[in-house]
Amino acid sequence: MDQYFDEKIITPRLASDEVFIDGGCLDFEISEILLKKAPSVKKIYAFEPERSAIDCIKRNALKCGCDCVDIQEAAVWSSNATLKFITSEVNKSRSRLGDEGTVEIKARSIDSVVAPEDKVTFIKFDIEGAELEGLKGATETIKRDKPKLAICIYHKPNDYYEIGEYIKSLVPEYKAYIRHYYCMAAETVLYCVI
Repeated sequence: MDQYFDEKIITPRLASDEVFIDGGCLDFEISEILLKKAPSVKKIYAFEPERSAIDCIKRNALKCGCDCVDIQEAAVWSSNATLKFITSEVNKSRSRLGDEGTVEIKARSIDSVVAPEDKVTFIKFDIEGAELEGLKGATETIKRDKPKLAICIYHKPNDYYEIGEYIKSLVPEYKAYIRHYYCMAAETVLYCVI
């Protein structure tokens, strides 16, 4: 799961005062890796709509001794809304937004959640096809703070080009890199850094 911390792109740019957006937190595993790589993290915004995962996030954050976590029981989206959610009892990481969903969940935009005094330094999105909508909801934060980005682009075919084009329209000076971490179609990450 170090796929969001590419050793040549992300890890050398990590700082001690990271303000991290963990979009699709699930079990806090990615945030735990960040805490090992940058132990003096300032704040983690952990977004997870799957209710059953919230207690796991709390336990794992406590186990790490991390008291800087702002847990958002919500999906990352372009606006604050209530959306339909499809849950997967077999594999929680496959739960996703969708009109055919039977559960209603809260969705929040990054721009509406991040405290004004927090300069976001790193955003990771693995949000099962909602990445572009999540980026739209983080537009002002991205333009203002120019954080490192690790965004999954394999959930929808158009994500391979639409996500990169959208990010470059916000911050043209970003350098973009794509890395693939699995033998199948899954686990392709777009990194954007200054």
